[in-house]
Amino acid sequence: MTKDFASVILIAIAVLSLGSQFSGAQQPAALLVDTPPNIDESAVVQFPSLQKSATSIAAQAWRSIGPAPASYYDYGSVSGRISSIAVDTVDARILYIAAATGGVWKTSDGGSTWTPLTDALPRLSSGVVAIDPSDHNTIYYGTGEAHYSIDSYPGAGVFKSTDGGVSWMQVNDSLRYTSRILIDPVNPSTIYIAGYPGIYKSTDAGQTWVRLTIATVNRLATVQSLAFDPTAPATLYACVGSLWNTGARSDTGIFKSTDAGVNWQKLAGGLPTGEYITRGEIAVAPSNPQILYLGLWGKNPRSGGNDTTRIFKSTDGGQSWTPLPGAPNYGGGQGWYNNVIAVSPADPGIVYAGGIDLWRSTDGGTNWDNLTNGTVHVDQHAIAFARGNPDIFYLGNDGGIWKYANGRFQNLNTNLAITQFYTVGIDPQRPELSYGGTQDNGTLKNVQPSLTWNAIYGGDGGVVIVDPSDTNVIYAEYVYGDIVKTTDGGKHWIHVTAGLEKGYWITPLVMDPKSHQVLYTGMSKVFKTTNGGGSWTPISPQLVSGRLITTLSISPVNPQVIYAGLSGYRGSYPSYLFVTTDGGEHWIDVSNNLPDRYLVRVLADPKIPGRVYATNIVSSSSVSAPVHIMRSEDHGLTWKNITSNFPDIPTKCILIDSLTNFIYAGTYQGVYRSTDDGASWQAFNDQLPNAIVDDMAMNYTTHTLRIGTHGRSAFECTLTSSASDEHKGLPDQVALLQSYPNPVSVGGIYSAMDSRNTGSIITIQFTLPSDISASLRIFDILGREVSVPGAPLNGTFKRGSHSVPVDVSSLSPGVYFYQLRTNDSVVSRKFVVLR
Repeated sequence: MTKDFASVILIAIAVLSLGSQFSGAQQPAALLVDTPPNIDESAVVQFPSLQKSATSIAAQAWRSIGPAPASYYDYGSVSGRISSIAVDTVDARILYIAAATGGVWKTSDGGSTWTPLTDALPRLSSGVVAIDPSDHNTIYYGTGEAHYSIDSYPGAGVFKSTDGGVSWMQVNDSLRYTSRILIDPVNPSTIYIAGYPGIYKSTDAGQTWVRLTIATVNRLATVQSLAFDPTAPATLYACVGSLWNTGARSDTGIFKSTDAGVNWQKLAGGLPTGEYITRGEIAVAPSNPQILYLGLWGKNPRSGGNDTTRIFKSTDGGQSWTPLPGAPNYGGGQGWYNNVIAVSPADPGIVYAGGIDLWRSTDGGTNWDNLTNGTVHVDQHAIAFARGNPDIFYLGNDGGIWKYANGRFQNLNTNLAITQFYTVGIDPQRPELSYGGTQDNGTLKNVQPSLTWNAIYGGDGGVVIVDPSDTNVIYAEYVYGDIVKTTDGGKHWIHVTAGLEKGYWITPLVMDPKSHQVLYTGMSKVFKTTNGGGSWTPISPQLVSGRLITTLSISPVNPQVIYAGLSGYRGSYPSYLFVTTDGGEHWIDVSNNLPDRYLVRVLADPKIPGRVYATNIVSSSSVSAPVHIMRSEDHGLTWKNITSNFPDIPTKCILIDSLTNFIYAGTYQGVYRSTDDGASWQAFNDQLPNAIVDDMAMNYTTHTLRIGTHGRSAFECTLTSSASDEHKGLPDQVALLQSYPNPVSVGGIYSAMDSRNTGSIITIQFTLPSDISASLRIFDILGREVSVPGAPLNGTFKRGSHSVPVDVSSLSPGVYFYQLRTNDSVVSRKFVVLR
């Protein structure tokens, strides 16, 4: 629904902080290949099946629990936000979609069923999917969602598949966010990719790239739209906008090149001047390339306010432009977010403008009709025309994908599992019940074993809390702290906001573990209710002027201890952390003791007074080891890094298992676990996609861990009942885990697994069922053994888990295999070296 434009400043901070993670050379490297000779094929994880690596306990695999899809009121089946749609150039039944944070999915039956293709890639944040017009099996996938909302995540560059999405190779790592991929229809070896930070061009099908100089673009400007004349592909049009600062900018605007991007002319005739251009979408009419349409959203410095989403038209190749006075304000107040323009392939007078709804003009922009008007999900992002029939098209929005044919829309969300969770919750009395707050698809409820979740409250969903003493009592949220309550399991809701102010997008909300009528929420102050939301009173002053609380935690051991954190980054927008040990009478600012990080989540330990954890998206550039989880034993006065061997992956949430004391961390790439109080960490991702984990919840009745991913729906894993049971399970079989990081950079340029380069050391972990002789060896793609520091390794190993650091700095870029051999088994896995 409605997005807060001011909230995108947090994305800008994240972009700046992640600015060095994907820069450098564009050397392609195959990520998925066939098994090499002399390797036991049956023991190798086959990447084309997109199976994730096993964890230390093979029996503890994750299983999807949906939504696949969800059911949302009048919209019917909904899935998640779609960034891009591509229709196969040969078979009209084949479509590809790029889900905003769920990767690429494919259908071969016109949308009756869908299959995920990129679950094993390093990032599932999606910008664009495109098909080579000369070879329908060649697919390009640009990662990093270029909608720049508060939940639009950076990616890992551009990937290419030559087998219809079965396997992928990385071909460019320059873009953090991808807005366009254009493939020259005359010479398909010429490819353009655009987004943040700029435009890149390849003339050899992605093997090498050059950056095009379009304007004096600084690091806050982004190329949001790129189009070409299909009859003369050397003629390009681009919109450069700036989401992250105010005032008019000379380097934003609409640009044209007639020499394939070598030189650019800034277009002016009839376009607004002296304005801060936020986003512009350009569409060239395929049947008459002199006709262009431009959907423009920006800020007018004269009024100081945001403009409506205006549509301009050119009939002379962009040299002059005319505003269309009858065009609707189709983007509403969020044209920077939902804005898509498309022209019929057959008729330059038929144009579509997608924003909140989808509008159509059949007379060149004079008159407009609202095609959707509430019949499909709002917030439109992608339009693709069917092959061979310009009257049929596909529409992607915040609720998934629809097909338009014969004057009506058909829902194609079928089995798509791309729901974007912000939070998850579990009914403590009925473990089959799960709840979750999602991006624009409501607060959802699920009864296992069904994969369908049903909306019980609309809009964007936030925190969900089920009262442990009465599970018909549920608290939920709409955005900005609009807290609601039901006493009949979700049939009827009332607002419980008396005394509150406006909060953060997803406002923190916690319940006192010992008194269920007592809840706390954070806005600019910490508020408390003692009557189940009937009224709220502040128990803190305004903690930081002009800032909102983003994370809140109450100690289960001593509910008088409450932590309040404010997310931010170093410099002018730092993170803050405050604590009270007397129920809010006094608050202590412990921010100066918090290392220089981007604070995301704070969590009080369930058993130990004074112990508290903090998670971070961004690690500090001033340290050599990643610092994504910190722990304090003294209420935040001092901190210790407990992720010294943790891959440098942005970390969003944390959960402490009260039964085993194991620590679970939800990251941008699945779940990691520590069984030794943070001294060491292992990937805990068997059968789990490389998805962003936004939240975790534990049901101790069944000892089941459930996670809400942002883009790949929800998963659960049933754990064993105690730490001793888990340790008993470790040595019952030979298990070889996926090395991390993978891929690994040996040139200091790029590490797809990590948010910054972590050197050339990979860690190989394995478990053994007894004290036995074993060897660890490494082979190249041709099956030749290579020797590097740490491998080969031979000897007798104890029963249990082992970690071996291997220095791969001497290896050339490519695919390699590591093999664990015992008397009874041979197990191999792949890793990729990039430079």
